[in-house]
Amino acid sequence: MKIKESTVEMLSKQVNAEFYASYLYFSMSIWANRENLPGLASWMEKQAKEELEHAERLHKYITERGGDTILAAIDLPPTEFGSALAAMEAAYEHELMVTDSFTRMMATALEEHDFATVSALQWFVDEQVEEEAQASHWVDRLRMAGDRQGALLMVDSQLAQR
Repeated sequence: MKIKESTVEMLSKQVNAEFYASYLYFSMSIWANRENLPGLASWMEKQAKEELEHAERLHKYITERGGDTILAAIDLPPTEFGSALAAMEAAYEHELMVTDSFTRMMATALEEHDFATVSALQWFVDEQVEEEAQASHWVDRLRMAGDRQGALLMVDSQLAQR
């Protein structure tokens, strides 16, 4: 059964949101490099690449169901984050918004009895549990480090191990 146009529109918005997320994480990576936090920069760059994979996965699903992904302009992300903690808090807040988006899409797919889309979205719902947990973990670590430079360097070193 061919995908409904309203579902293509809904999923395409998320494709574009994933591209924005990638831009956001690349911007955070650039900022972290400038701040001499190579571990945080590496973590954010890996996150940026993962967001691109998410966009590709959604696009592939739309295509497999006979639809055409609708691309839109992508907003520029912020370029200054203030501190490693502020950057990671922004990442965590962003992941909460993404979770909300997937939750709303899942509800729509369930309402429309579009079980193929429900199945496709389930992977993202599960992925968001991991994304939130990971970002929350690093927010907690950076809060513990506080203003102590040695502790920040230790957390930065741990971030590089992702």
